[in-house]
Amino acid sequence: SLNPERSMIYDSNHISKSYYTELALDITHLLLDISPDTLSNQYKRLQMHFLPQARKELIATLRKIKKDVTNKKLSTIFDPDIENIKIIKSKKQVIVPGTLKTLTYNTITSKDKKLYQVTFKYYRNRIYVSDISEIEPEEK
Repeated sequence: SLNPERSMIYDSNHISKSYYTELALDITHLLLDISPDTLSNQYKRLQMHFLPQARKELIATLRKIKKDVTNKKLSTIFDPDIENIKIIKSKKQVIVPGTLKTLTYNTITSKDKKLYQVTFKYYRNRIYVSDISEIEPEEK
């Protein structure tokens, strides 16, 4: 996974597609590849990638997810469709399609095709996540 503490100086208009892709995959992994045992560590790491101004809202959302995952003993695994990742450089967005598997007690209870939109912002010589959301296919 990428080191969020590593500062890189570059022009925000010249960020490589591979960097956007790797960072988006790391973010979806931290958010979606979780279990009651890994959740706290994953979410601490995820927060470091988020724009400081967006962290309060993120933390509130993560608390809700954590409560649900812990109470229901859920795990989720996101299998990204790397071949179909779409990068919209002008908006600093990456659309990550894939399959989200939900497990209860190590048994797959659902398998759903999902699209996640990760939006980045260049702030103080670093790329941060400003938003991540599930989107509907027509929003691509």
